[in-house]
Amino acid sequence: MSNEHEDRRSDSNHSSESPDDRIHRFVGEYELLDVVGRGGMGVVHRARHRELGHIVALKFLGPGRQADLVEIGRFRREAEALSHLDHPRIVPISSFGNHEGRPYFTMPLCDYGSLDQQLSRFTHRPREAARIVREAARGVHHAHQWGILHRNLKPSKILLDERGEPRVADFGLARMLGEPCDLTPTGNILGSLPYVSPEACLGRAEEVNTLSDGYGLGAILYALSTAQAPFGSSSTAVTIERIVIDDPPPPRRTHPGIPRDLETICLKCLENSQADRYDSAYALADDLGRFLEGYPIEGRRVGGLRRLQLWTARRP
Repeated sequence: MSNEHEDRRSDSNHSSESPDDRIHRFVGEYELLDVVGRGGMGVVHRARHRELGHIVALKFLGPGRQADLVEIGRFRREAEALSHLDHPRIVPISSFGNHEGRPYFTMPLCDYGSLDQQLSRFTHRPREAARIVREAARGVHHAHQWGILHRNLKPSKILLDERGEPRVADFGLARMLGEPCDLTPTGNILGSLPYVSPEACLGRAEEVNTLSDGYGLGAILYALSTAQAPFGSSSTAVTIERIVIDDPPPPRRTHPGIPRDLETICLKCLENSQADRYDSAYALADDLGRFLEGYPIEGRRVGGLRRLQLWTARRP
């Protein structure tokens, strides 16, 4: 009886899929079970190894569409970037293959959601928000040590494992430090509004660096603390203008329970000028650790006069 029920449920799941999702049930050694996520370049499936039976996440350039050379290049770049990384706070790559001209790779399945699905859980738990971002920053620092930029950090890119620990995922826009920006032409926004840094928002690919990833980590901390992004608007143009010109509203303005030191750390990450941010993801993680352990933080924001000078320079 139970098996019949499972069969009916499986048939029901398959019938509810789109034609694109039903084109390929098998990719390499894996059977695709269901779709767990979609991104700009591909689809992430829950998949089962046909011989060993273990469950993985399989990222595959979406069936039923012709990927252009830029998409294939970015996809391969993500796989290459992940192949270098070995850190408990980064979702690693398990295998890589090609199916009918489309590359795919497999990863451990983090089946407990991403931060963007759980923002409200952290708004009254500032220490937990700080701990989550500290751990994510350690993973990002590891990537930076290998010369890899993420360039698209936001809550949906931080997955939670079975222990509730964060893992940085989706290096689809990753780039090696010092590498030409061949897949991201100047003038294109690098990342996802409203979590991108001012320099990325302006499409200045050559200026996007480790400090830009630090900005993304600060934006995640802001979202965990307030349940909203630092900047947001119904208009893309207005959001871009606010990111480039304005300072984000202090988190304590709407959530007075946020510790002042945590607000300071958050806003230092979100400084418009790269020179005023933390100089590395490691420095951010270290200051979050100092906050969690009850020590004075080292990060300080620029003073009011300097801030006014910077603001007026952005609004000539």
